[in-house]
Amino acid sequence: MHAPVSAAALLALLVAAPGIVEAGFARAPAPTSGEPWPAPQTMQRYPEPLRVDGDQLSIVSTGQYECEDLKRAAERYEAVITQFIRRSRATAPGRECLDDDDEQPQRQQLQYIEVQLNSSCSDGQYPEFGMDESYQLYVNSPGATGRAILLADTIWGVYRGLETMAQLVHFEYRTACMWVRSAYVGDFPRFGHRGLHLDTARHYLSVDVIQQNIDLMAAHKYNVFHWHIVDDQAFPFNSSALPRLVQGAYRPDLTYSLKQVLGIIEYARQRGVRVIPEFDTPGHTTSWGVGEPGLLTACYRCSYGDSSISSVATYPWYEPTQQPVTAATTGAARRECFADGTFGPIDPSQETTYAKLTALLDEVTRLFPDRYVHLGGDEVQLHGGYDCWRDNPAVGDWMSRLNLTTPQQVEDAYMRRLLALVEALPARPEYVVWQDVFDHGVQLRPNTIVQVWKGAWPWELYRVTRAGHRAILSSCWYLDHVSYGVDWEKYYRCEPQDMAGSTSEEQRALVIGGEACMWGEYVDDSNVVPATWPRAAAPAERLWSAKNVTSVADAAPRLEEQRCRLVYRGFAVEHSNGPGFC
Repeated sequence: MHAPVSAAALLALLVAAPGIVEAGFARAPAPTSGEPWPAPQTMQRYPEPLRVDGDQLSIVSTGQYECEDLKRAAERYEAVITQFIRRSRATAPGRECLDDDDEQPQRQQLQYIEVQLNSSCSDGQYPEFGMDESYQLYVNSPGATGRAILLADTIWGVYRGLETMAQLVHFEYRTACMWVRSAYVGDFPRFGHRGLHLDTARHYLSVDVIQQNIDLMAAHKYNVFHWHIVDDQAFPFNSSALPRLVQGAYRPDLTYSLKQVLGIIEYARQRGVRVIPEFDTPGHTTSWGVGEPGLLTACYRCSYGDSSISSVATYPWYEPTQQPVTAATTGAARRECFADGTFGPIDPSQETTYAKLTALLDEVTRLFPDRYVHLGGDEVQLHGGYDCWRDNPAVGDWMSRLNLTTPQQVEDAYMRRLLALVEALPARPEYVVWQDVFDHGVQLRPNTIVQVWKGAWPWELYRVTRAGHRAILSSCWYLDHVSYGVDWEKYYRCEPQDMAGSTSEEQRALVIGGEACMWGEYVDDSNVVPATWPRAAAPAERLWSAKNVTSVADAAPRLEEQRCRLVYRGFAVEHSNGPGFC
């Protein structure tokens, strides 16, 4: 007979040969204990942790400066830590902490967390590019025995430091004890622009789900919410300047009111997150035409071939003509065309177009306090957009007057006009554009930020920065490209400054960060959080931590802890490393 296998031996066997559990799927690595994500710039660990006996750690201000934002942050993180403690202890019901190491005296208890803010703060402060997010954290370290002290020069540094402090709290199942890792942390971000892009046009996202994502952004030290608020499919933004635009929403209840938009901006502000809205033109604007007749280019079917736009909408107010018209192309050739009832990009030939855009963007740049607005500018040629411009007689006549001969020149003329009107707005905003605008040779202001999203991005970053423009990278961080299994590693390996060609330190410094993008074709309230998190943790660390923090093997157990940490905080995030448990 075979001797029975003990539970301990079986567990050892499973760990040693995880493939026998399910062929090809190893167990997830054992999570670390009290290791922050993203990794701090400097972290000196000390051997003796502090014990937490109650369900709560108080956070008290001991510095010269206080404000309501600081009080709210303290209350918020007290609640975060309390929830984490209670849910962790629920995994060991009825057990008491057994801090009974015979060789060591009983550990000290941490009673509260001290916060020293070294500058004034107010409700009127908004996060901005280049803000100081640095902090120092002393937990049972030399000079702070038995204490936890957070020092920061700004409220933004306080937010980042409190997040790290909350992550040092961890539960040890063996002893049923709640510990706080002893350490000195000196921390600051590597890049100033660390963003998450969410799309609320392909599928509407509720305010609650947007706020969940902002909380998760704060938990990973992201500082930009790129709000792709409208697109071809829907226009859920309630504009006061052009109130009919919202008719392009899916339904009246699937829209964002002024109060809701302001609420999202304020929610993000209190977590050190900027909100950059995107209103993409001249393409991706089908929904705009539902409520604003004349804003889009009417498409024509011409005698030389089929130039209909099959994927854009027709509108109930439009009656296509059956009478042939004479259309101009390239300023010379003329042929017969029929309006076919479909619509393409923004109509660049009408002065009313620019008046409407001025009114809308003036409203947007006053409503959103961030210095930047995203103007899009991508994929105008999709769905026959260039053909629609080429075959429209009014656009053809306008091209003739301006000596334009190609749709690409139309795009250039439109974008130059758009950028000029944005520069003249009272808010004096600066702008971000997709790389298409740069690629098509549109003249951009030197301080324009170009968002790189296509393939061959090392060369694109090289070209953009060589031209003197700042760049943010998204190409390798398209989270909507979901693959089965462990896929965070490919995001983790992407290095934003890995440009092609020979680059100087000054040129590399023009890469100011990046954004993880979750497009909304296949996500909504039901799955956007698990689809995004914790996969978005990988670019978060790449954008915050030192450049030499690159080991996937070292990151995996820390990410496992981060995933469990988020679960205990109440977020429905997906697994990151395969079979395991929290």
